[in-house]
Amino acid sequence: MIKNERQLRITKTQLDKFRKYLNLIEEREKEEKALKLLEVEKKAIIEQIRRLESDIEEYESLWASNKPLPILESFKDIPRALIEARISLGLSQKELAEKIGLKEQQIQRYESTGYESASFARIKQIIEALNIGVSNNLV
Repeated sequence: MIKNERQLRITKTQLDKFRKYLNLIEEREKEEKALKLLEVEKKAIIEQIRRLESDIEEYESLWASNKPLPILESFKDIPRALIEARISLGLSQKELAEKIGLKEQQIQRYESTGYESASFARIKQIIEALNIGVSNNLV
């Protein structure tokens, strides 16, 4: 999952490189009569392109969409819900950090580790800052 604008730029660059490489493979296939190795390599590149396109599409459709998020029902949903809520609200990691009095790098660390290092109090603070609903039966 793409979590910030930097990762989006990197992913788009990677996607462009994979597309160019796929074109090279297709040219080589024409010259070398579809060698088995090229076929395997081509399938792998196509799959990687598909994944990158999907990640970019997910991020761009979520960004500043104010998409309603479901009420949190399970602890395992929290990391993804926090990231999606931030993106949906159009907040950068820096803006969320400022909103709760942290440095941007701390939000980056939390998100990169799925909030494993965040305390319960910090997670509660972020949930409140993002205005995410929480079920009374959270498990």
